[in-house]
Amino acid sequence: MRVSASALVLASGLLLAACPDLKGEPMEQPLAFNHAAHQTAEVDCLACHEGVFDYQEPNLPALEICVDCHAEDDDYATHPVKAQLKALADAEGALEWASGFGVIPDIRFSHERHIDGAELECGECHGDMPSRTEPPARTRPLGRQGCTSCHGMHPSTRTPDMAIDCLGCHG
Repeated sequence: MRVSASALVLASGLLLAACPDLKGEPMEQPLAFNHAAHQTAEVDCLACHEGVFDYQEPNLPALEICVDCHAEDDDYATHPVKAQLKALADAEGALEWASGFGVIPDIRFSHERHIDGAELECGECHGDMPSRTEPPARTRPLGRQGCTSCHGMHPSTRTPDMAIDCLGCHG
């Protein structure tokens, strides 16, 4: 059975309209992570968020990633966040990060398609995160408006490489 493009657009619109947007919830992080300091030091986002290309893997840094880079630091006595990091590592603890970006549970988001395929920079979706000196206090919902703001719903507002493919996200 062949389905017309307009039927797919209509079906996609109905499916997306049925998905509730997530509300921004309060959140606490284990450390007051300073993205801006890491950007100033020219640390690439993928150095810490190495799991972003596999949607089934966590993409928030494990304690080992932080410790590997900061093992030689000697300013723990004067830097409170690094002191917390050292205490966690000494206690063989873990970093339990709260995800700052909520994605509808049945969505399979592909960073690979957006970074490698569409050649987007992290900040295009994650906003001012690279310049933040501390984590946000609330989650930033990524519901249907986040997707359709770039992908569009009307055929005249999207290009073939930005078409909404239901199974691409809901597969």
